[in-house]
Amino acid sequence: MLQSVYKLLIVEPNPFIRLGIEAILKRNNRFRVQLTNTMDVESLSTTINFFSPDIILANPIIFGFHAEGQWKSTHRSKLVALCVNGMYSGYLTGYDAVLSIEEQPEAFVQQILSTIALPEEEELDSEDERLLSPREKDVVAFVAKGLTNKEIASKLSISIHTVITHRRNIAKKLKIHSPSGLTIYAIVNKLVNIDEIQA
Repeated sequence: MLQSVYKLLIVEPNPFIRLGIEAILKRNNRFRVQLTNTMDVESLSTTINFFSPDIILANPIIFGFHAEGQWKSTHRSKLVALCVNGMYSGYLTGYDAVLSIEEQPEAFVQQILSTIALPEEEELDSEDERLLSPREKDVVAFVAKGLTNKEIASKLSISIHTVITHRRNIAKKLKIHSPSGLTIYAIVNKLVNIDEIQA
């Protein structure tokens, strides 16, 4: 059975990171990789319309911390933020996923494939869909206590990427995109005590 080949655009100003990611992805015959030196959103639209990528790997400085808005509404490509060790991941909204460039190559590729396979986001209207899993509640509690993604990963014995994925899912379910908002949610829902919150 033939596997799908996905078109992938890398938008990263650092040539070492850009070429390194390209080298990793070219080992996998499921990707057709395109690089671009264009770093402004308006010019990128031309490249994206021409190449029609399935997924775009981009440094958040290109699209900003908040990728919602006109760009996201006019392009169907999955948009993935590239971060260093999960840095700023808790502040990114509008991205379909957040990947750490420090992931092992195999895990990096698998996370991209998983992102491509994600269905289009739908509004979560039913009460059941809004419920957090026990692990997601743990993550919310640790965020409220002021722990970093790295510290949460260590506490729960999971990878930083898994923490980032949990936080993305939590944000979608609760429509809360800031640590302070999650802190209030955690207190109201008795996931933490007020005296556990860092000043």
